[in-house]
Amino acid sequence: MISSRILRKVGLIAATCGALVATSVVTAPSAAAAAAPCGSLRQLGATAYAKFNGETVASVKQFYGCGKNYGYIYVWESFRANHPSLRWQIYIGISHRDGHWDGYRQIVDTRTYELYSYGADTADVCTTATGGVIASAGGLAETAEVC
Repeated sequence: MISSRILRKVGLIAATCGALVATSVVTAPSAAAAAAPCGSLRQLGATAYAKFNGETVASVKQFYGCGKNYGYIYVWESFRANHPSLRWQIYIGISHRDGHWDGYRQIVDTRTYELYSYGADTADVCTTATGGVIASAGGLAETAEVC
């Protein structure tokens, strides 16, 4: 499991330095929109926003549906338009108070702008959705904890 505190620090450092951090990854050249993992999702808590140098880079949300929690990240169209040749790493997951993650997904070397985490069996614990964009410009966001 990945510690959210470590990943947050690595994500912020990587976003600042332009480095890529890799765990288990998928390379996906497509920028196709992500399909909702469950037919009936409802948002938990408020949307969080990832920023870099004052620019909003992405929105992060947490959803519940079909008995599981899902994280969701959307890279803003304005960021994509301001950086038309930039490729990035996008990641999302459900994090717990103890720093562990469930449902973690990431895609590297991409222009993909939407990504859902895998479903996490965490409906009975307090969680946040944490996601980020890492490239030469990027940011990290975490939703408020939902119990």
